[in-house]
Amino acid sequence: MDGVTRKDFGVVIHKEDLPITKVTVRDVGDDKIARYNVGWLKCAPTQFGIEPSCQDYRYKNRTYSYTYLIDPDGPVYPHTSYPRDLNIDNKDEFYSTNIAPFPVHCKFPAEPQIGITVIPTDQNKMPNDTQHVALSYLNVDRLMIMKLVTRSSYCLQTIQYDCDLRQSASYWTSRWDNSDQFYINATDSLSCDKQLYNTVQLHDKQSIPVTDLWITDSKKTPTVGALQCYETYANCYSLYVDGFTVYGQYKDRLDVTHFVIDPDDTFGVEPFLVGCEFPLKTILYPEYGSVDTVDDPQYHGPHAACTNFTYLFADSNQIQALVDVSGFCMQYMSYSCQYSPISSHVYWISHKGQKMAG
Repeated sequence: MDGVTRKDFGVVIHKEDLPITKVTVRDVGDDKIARYNVGWLKCAPTQFGIEPSCQDYRYKNRTYSYTYLIDPDGPVYPHTSYPRDLNIDNKDEFYSTNIAPFPVHCKFPAEPQIGITVIPTDQNKMPNDTQHVALSYLNVDRLMIMKLVTRSSYCLQTIQYDCDLRQSASYWTSRWDNSDQFYINATDSLSCDKQLYNTVQLHDKQSIPVTDLWITDSKKTPTVGALQCYETYANCYSLYVDGFTVYGQYKDRLDVTHFVIDPDDTFGVEPFLVGCEFPLKTILYPEYGSVDTVDDPQYHGPHAACTNFTYLFADSNQIQALVDVSGFCMQYMSYSCQYSPISSHVYWISHKGQKMAG
């Protein structure tokens, strides 16, 4: 007993089980208090209240990392939720089947303000076959994972293996397609020269998740991490095209003004919060810093007012990453002062530290 208060919660969505008529809490203890809450019974013609991903729960101000129900293709008929030219296997099944909601683990870090959709693996050696390790994913089937991966901006999965395997013929196979084989030694790195284990990060959406491992040394089985999927797009335009226009069930997100973006995808700066003016504009808000009046004729001139700027939610590297992926950027600036000419009396400092004439 560590004295920490923990909680469990969820929703009941099967009509045959509703309404709830009784709640029993067991093993509370004489000196403990247990509380529970039963919400209203709500009914509607179609499904509601189940978000398509953990990122959408984060936009709904959920911050408690736990198990949540998600529905990647929404309650609508599938062909209205996904474009018809997707590069996926089993297209007929993908388009004709509307999957039911399923449970995932939602990870909500304090910063950056994102929601990561996590599906744990269940790794088992096949009977009478010491070289074959089959992987399954908890509480989901193949089509559920395909729907989630397809709608995500990117997904990650790791394989940790003993460095002795790098010279072996061990390999893994991709998403229910045994024709694709990826050899572990092909993705090796120099870190094996310094440690006993190496970790490979997989991020090709057309390949993950891993479904099978084939190993040459049954005593050194690699460990495959959970599938982690993100919905952090490069900018507001990408979010509008891929997150709103493509997936029709997200039209109601247009009333949200702040979104998390990740301009350089999985490798580089952390995701950060921006404002969006859809469909095109990504906005960063300046935060006025100190205003200093200085008297330095050699540099500023007499009685110069200098204002330092920072930006809400983003540092200089994150801002530069956004600028790099954008085709055009603009920032408005104005100055007014009584009895003081503008020409040759105003300058500003660029992101690179260069002094620019006003």
